[in-house]
Amino acid sequence: MLSSTTLAYCFVWASLTQHIVAGGSNEYDSWGHSYGDYQNGWNSRSSSTWQRSTSRTKAASPVTSATSGLTVSSTTHGKSSSDWQDTSSSFRSTATTVTASLSSVESTTTCSSIATSVPYPATNSTVSGTSASPSKTGTALTGDASSTSGNTVTYDWNIGWVIAAPDGVARPVIGVNGQWPCPSIDVMQGDRVVVNVYNGLGNESTSLHWHGIHQRGTNHMDGATGTTQCPIAPGQSFRYEWIADQAGTYWWHSHNMGQYPDGLWGPLIVRDPNPPYQYDEELIITLSDWYNDQMPYIIHQYQSTAGEAEDGTPNPVGGALINSAKNVSIHVKPSTTYLVRIICPAAFTGHGWVFDGHNQTTVEVDGVYTVPVVATAGGKNVRIAPGQRQSFLMRTKDTTDKNYAILDFQDPNMLFINKGLTPDPVYPLNATAWLVYNTSADYPPPPVLYNLGNNDFFDDVNYVPLDREPLLGPVDRQLVIDMSMENITGISRYILNGHTFIGAKVPTLYSSLTVNETEVSNPTIYGDVNPYVFKYGEVVEVVMNNLHSNLHPMHLHGHQFQIIERSDPKAGKFSGSYSKLPAKPIRRDTVMVQNEGYAVIRFKADNPGIWLFHCHIELHVEAGFSASFIEAPEELAASGFTLPGDHINACKTYPMDYVGNAAGNDYNALNLTGAPDTVPKNNWGAIYPPTEDSAHS
Repeated sequence: MLSSTTLAYCFVWASLTQHIVAGGSNEYDSWGHSYGDYQNGWNSRSSSTWQRSTSRTKAASPVTSATSGLTVSSTTHGKSSSDWQDTSSSFRSTATTVTASLSSVESTTTCSSIATSVPYPATNSTVSGTSASPSKTGTALTGDASSTSGNTVTYDWNIGWVIAAPDGVARPVIGVNGQWPCPSIDVMQGDRVVVNVYNGLGNESTSLHWHGIHQRGTNHMDGATGTTQCPIAPGQSFRYEWIADQAGTYWWHSHNMGQYPDGLWGPLIVRDPNPPYQYDEELIITLSDWYNDQMPYIIHQYQSTAGEAEDGTPNPVGGALINSAKNVSIHVKPSTTYLVRIICPAAFTGHGWVFDGHNQTTVEVDGVYTVPVVATAGGKNVRIAPGQRQSFLMRTKDTTDKNYAILDFQDPNMLFINKGLTPDPVYPLNATAWLVYNTSADYPPPPVLYNLGNNDFFDDVNYVPLDREPLLGPVDRQLVIDMSMENITGISRYILNGHTFIGAKVPTLYSSLTVNETEVSNPTIYGDVNPYVFKYGEVVEVVMNNLHSNLHPMHLHGHQFQIIERSDPKAGKFSGSYSKLPAKPIRRDTVMVQNEGYAVIRFKADNPGIWLFHCHIELHVEAGFSASFIEAPEELAASGFTLPGDHINACKTYPMDYVGNAAGNDYNALNLTGAPDTVPKNNWGAIYPPTEDSAHS
């Protein structure tokens, strides 16, 4: 077990900076950078010269949200997101021409009645009641997603293009029912969730993944294209149906060819009818990064011989965003206990944050209740990796004479230091929001943080699960994965144990259901998707040796794993000896692995299915940083499960094979002739019609 002083990931500027302040806090405060003073944050002239910070002025009139008393306003521009949607009916993106207008759809949700300028409105169509506690026992696939609460919550979503400018630069983003930021899903534990999707994008395929939901018995609803389904082509419909059997904080996003950083994501909240702690109201806050170019263009640059060099992940030039905006006002009541749900849908960077003058008692991480701990005690800071969530209780002040700043800062090590780069003096590293008690009071600048190091952060490995689940063991299977980069035919690719992920002609789940049952446990039939086969009930230990110079947030579908150990940066490979085995290790579904260090996790293979294990930096996924965990395939094959018609239709219309091994061979599973085995050289992500390469990337 690592000590509390161990970094999860290190926000250390070393000699490169004297302090960190929030971008947009005060355009006249400089950063004290050793290479010369420069204007802080997004007020630089790198993007939009007409914007000005409002940290010492009154906020604009706030827009009231429908979510749990949260009020949000953005003062970065004079138009709401709905105004931006009216800017133009058509425009040319960096990759292709797209249309901004969306076809209208009939919806059973309340989405149309909520202001589009408000982040994350709930769009429930039913009111849920008390639900039963879910079983932790996994099952094979079933076509019956039966609610344990008796309630079904249905969403009808038209996915299409919207114009938005969260950093002041107008660009196409992907929204839902004409709205961006996209809506939240808000249900009770035990509810049956139905999301009817129509792809109205016109020029891109899509899919939806329910990040952190284990999909026990519904692996085919996991939403990962090429693994559990075919992409949804433009003009096609698809139905997702699953049980919300895990209370906690989650999020949904596209899981299709690097698409979600273009805006297709939102919070997913599963409410506990009997939560283990008391609170009065609730806030949902997202910390993300932003690109001004669209993802197909960025992917094509990154995954081409003329693209980025090794470890040259393009920086999100739009900088940090809080609730998909800059300079956000979050209105709170005095003498009130809030449950604050932090979600990090960032495409690249880890984020740290400070709520000035307010302590934070962590009570949940990645859907796992924790023993309550004041993570900010002793002046500690907190941080979160892409894909992770963290919830804490916060008691507001008794008086309303002051407002308080929120500082969100991206990890400069990931952006610059670990890539051997000098920090960009105009890069918008940070973002500012405010806890607003009084709209007539000043909006103060955020706190200044000097030379953050190991001892300045609470180590999230030290959280303890509230259920105090003991250490899994003995270990039945240890999988050691060496993670590194390699130039393959002129393209920088991530490799796991010497192999980069190359998508198959058939979704991996479909292969497990359609080849001979005697072959399903043979990893060869699945092709170059880095397949690892586990038997039902095995305790699996995964050792991740990060031989790369940067950090990587590793995410596992279908499970929450125990974090056994994590090294300091540059500690080298795992020696095989534990520093200290934790008696009751914390569980998460995403863990940040240190640069040139290692992490060790354990889980029980009790959820039959095909589960991706991948870095949650989206461009790294497109560069092959994934593995396929084939869990109890014999049970999948024996389930007699028949794919729903819209799954088969998605394959036919895309088109993509849906029967047979990785090569689409359904009569001899060991014959892989024709299976993809070369790195794509013309990858345009989710663009439709797909290029030959990107169809299986």
